[in-house]
Amino acid sequence: LELRRVLFRSQYMVICEGNTPTQVGALSDSVWDYVRKELSDKPISIDGEKQAQWIGMDYGTVLVHIFIPELRSYYNLENLWADSKVIRVPD
Repeated sequence: LELRRVLFRSQYMVICEGNTPTQVGALSDSVWDYVRKELSDKPISIDGEKQAQWIGMDYGTVLVHIFIPELRSYYNLENLWADSKVIRVPD
């Protein structure tokens, strides 16, 4: 799991993965539930839920990307903002 500060509307990007589409969907549900409960907030938009290989959740100041490993490796979002500060969160 990584948090990256980006230079557009969002201040942070969360990048994580689940091993299967089922896990990706479960992670998305968990993020949605946690943010709703703890911050009384919901995403502006969610994309990719149907296939659940890459789900993007837009919370305005935070973008959450949840991938299956193959797509995370392919798109390699971590390197798009190579000059941003990375915070690694242990499993």
